[in-house]
Amino acid sequence: MKTLKNPFAAFGKIALILGGVFLAVFIIIVLKNHFQLSGGTMAFGINGAVWLILGIGFYLPVKISNRKGERLKKEGIRYDAQIEQLVPNYYIRIGGSSPVRAECKYLNQDNKICLVRSGLFLQNTPQGGLSAVVYVSRKDPRDYFVEISSKAGTDIEFDYDYR
Repeated sequence: MKTLKNPFAAFGKIALILGGVFLAVFIIIVLKNHFQLSGGTMAFGINGAVWLILGIGFYLPVKISNRKGERLKKEGIRYDAQIEQLVPNYYIRIGGSSPVRAECKYLNQDNKICLVRSGLFLQNTPQGGLSAVVYVSRKDPRDYFVEISSKAGTDIEFDYDYR
């Protein structure tokens, strides 16, 4: 099974690199001109700062969520969940499709049905081809992480797997 990733981490990395390049060029020009600022130099600096802020804004929340997921995979309780519905976010378009959020339910240790919501991911398989696993903190059941996986290709019979 292939775990589906948040699409915003890649944009965050690109924006961070772009902002770093613009700021490096800005610093080189400022040092070369003995700290005299001109319009073009300021444009590089402002452009670099904007891209750096965008990169941090997109990359940092995804990184924090991934760390939370790794922590809960080690320390939390694992439940297999059933995907109830996929809720698209129509305000965001990536490559012509909207990212979706899965609403899932699972049965906890006390035989109570719990509802949880995943983070955003790009859906390239039908809902029946997705599976969900929920990792819940032992101390606080409101602290959870939903991992969505694609079951595409798992029903293929083969002798060798060269992937």
